[in-house]
Amino acid sequence: MTTTSTTAMVAIAIVTAALVASGAATQQLAFAQEVTCAGCRFLDVSGSGTIECADGTTYPSTIDITARTVRGGDARGNLTIITDSGLVLFGSIESGRITGARYSLEGIIIILDDICGTTDTTSFSVSGRIGTQVPINFQSSAIASSSFTGTARITSTPQT
Repeated sequence: MTTTSTTAMVAIAIVTAALVASGAATQQLAFAQEVTCAGCRFLDVSGSGTIECADGTTYPSTIDITARTVRGGDARGNLTIITDSGLVLFGSIESGRITGARYSLEGIIIILDDICGTTDTTSFSVSGRIGTQVPINFQSSAIASSSFTGTARITSTPQT
């Protein structure tokens, strides 16, 4: 295991522990264990691209999103961005919609490493359409801009 992947794994463990302590992870654990759900929509998004800071610094990164809605209710789930250098942003999706053709999600992101001059917690939004090689529109006040492309799919059961 490389130093970068070890750092990322430790950071994810710390965030998970913080979410469990705050009670936020309880819902996510239930989400991970739920296999069938009448009326549910499960969203799986993965892609790659860059995030850019206000000072012009860019970070090649990957983005992964898992979320679900139950009978048209608000979306819940997780968002993770990991830069090629191993810096981690971890988000909790608190609201949003998943339709047959698009998704629009909002939540809180924890910036674990010094990215764009901050190691803070802030809000984010992410949206896009369902398909392959589609834009993934991520926005946060901590990041000047981002550009991701990837695959977004909706299923009636969670994907592993």
